[in-house]
Amino acid sequence: LPNILKFIRRKYKWNHHTDSGMETGSISKKAKSSEFLQQGNQLLKSSKVAEAEEAFQAAIEHNPESFDGYAGLAKIAMAHKNWHKALNYWNTCFEMQPDNYPVSWILNKANVCFALGAIDDANALFTEYSDKKPDKPWGYAGLAQIASTQGNWSTALNYLNKCFELRPKSPPGNWELKKEEALLALRRLEDAEAYNAEYVQKHAEDVNGHIALAR
Repeated sequence: LPNILKFIRRKYKWNHHTDSGMETGSISKKAKSSEFLQQGNQLLKSSKVAEAEEAFQAAIEHNPESFDGYAGLAKIAMAHKNWHKALNYWNTCFEMQPDNYPVSWILNKANVCFALGAIDDANALFTEYSDKKPDKPWGYAGLAQIASTQGNWSTALNYLNKCFELRPKSPPGNWELKKEEALLALRRLEDAEAYNAEYVQKHAEDVNGHIALAR
């Protein structure tokens, strides 16, 4: 990565001594920032977290208004489960873009708030995401998680059913296990047993399903 950064710095070298040079410098700094953002996103997708963090920091260094740079750092903090740092970065993002922000930010901040036990904030954010993206299951999945944590199993089951409606093919395994947990909590034992048998058939290698069936 250092060689990449040096290349970008050389590529966008600018003149500090004239007004036109300063204007060009401002443009080139933003161009460098964009380059660093692109590198950071690519590195993050490749799970090269340390290198990605350096690239996002460089993007902010060259353009302090780069809210995407802070969003990248927030994602890295989430990957490290450094929830307080992640929340600070997401708050910075929303402060910089209070009226025009990607919907994905809402979901990310909601997950951070849930991890920190800020349930009311998480609930509000998952609800906002679901209102903005009613065709996506992720907000409903978050609301189901909150409801199950609070022991509101009927509500949790309703949200989980909505998730399965929106993503009937290849749903995450934790949804299926959480649905069985809800059925058991609601004393719908026959439904839970039938659902678990179906889960075990689909996921024979998953010991969790066998344990649940044994209960």
